Amino acid sequence: MEILLKQAAMLISDQFTLALQAYQEIKEELGQTPLTVDAPVYPELETLFASLGSLPPESLFIGMATDGMPILLDLYDPTPGPVLVVAGEGGGKTRYLQMLAHAVEASQDPGEVQFGVITSNPDQWTGIESFPSALQILPANHPSAGHFIYQLSAWAESFRRGQRVILLMIDDLEWLTSASFEIQHSLRYLLKHGPEQHVWPVVSVDSSNLSQIGNWLESFQVRVFGQVKPPDGGSELGEDLVRTLARFSPGQHYLLQRPRGILRFWIPQIATDERSS
Repeated sequence: MEILLKQAAMLISDQFTLALQAYQEIKEELGQTPLTVDAPVYPELETLFASLGSLPPESLFIGMATDGMPILLDLYDPTPGPVLVVAGEGGGKTRYLQMLAHAVEASQDPGEVQFGVITSNPDQWTGIESFPSALQILPANHPSAGHFIYQLSAWAESFRRGQRVILLMIDDLEWLTSASFEIQHSLRYLLKHGPEQHVWPVVSVDSSNLSQIGNWLESFQVRVFGQVKPPDGGSELGEDLVRTLARFSPGQHYLLQRPRGILRFWIPQIATDERSS
């Protein structure tokens, strides 16, 4: 099963269909019923992980496909590049990033994989800062946030084989539009080179602000969409996509968009759900 799970981890690198089918067959042979989006109550992350068994250590759990297959990102394959998370107000941006933090904490050795967070609402991250895998949770309006990005870019430039993986989660990209040239330059470096140097930017943006960060969008080939209600994002995303996203349950249902297609998925419950947006 572990070999098949490693194959599943290659999903975002365009090799997911056969891997997921193989994983489905193994689950059926074992007499296990995969969880689906139609489940009346989504499980807690720890419960879900227990049902999945051991995930490959080089992968990051990013969601469950609607056919019950885990979606994994291979942290040592930089091909997908940075990830953009888009949703409307209350559509699940912060909750998705928090789920990633919980997934890292639940499945990774903090000596191998860690995360740092820059957010406009640090109070929504209370408790997560105590995770052993958490580097820092910084308010976006504080100089320390920009300094953290600069430090990560310098750390990435001095990349050495075998060094740990760091997720840089930025909860609301809009604040960078007023950041200094040096900070923007450092982030652009991380967006372009970070994944190959073990720094993975995962950045959220409100769908109503897409037009304001248009020159950043080309850096993201992989995008995760939460709930978006019209008229937000209509001109940038297209009316058909917005109509689909408007039907999503906020903070539960998401859509993964990559160069060769889309995939609907859901995420499990986490302890900080009541503070998420």
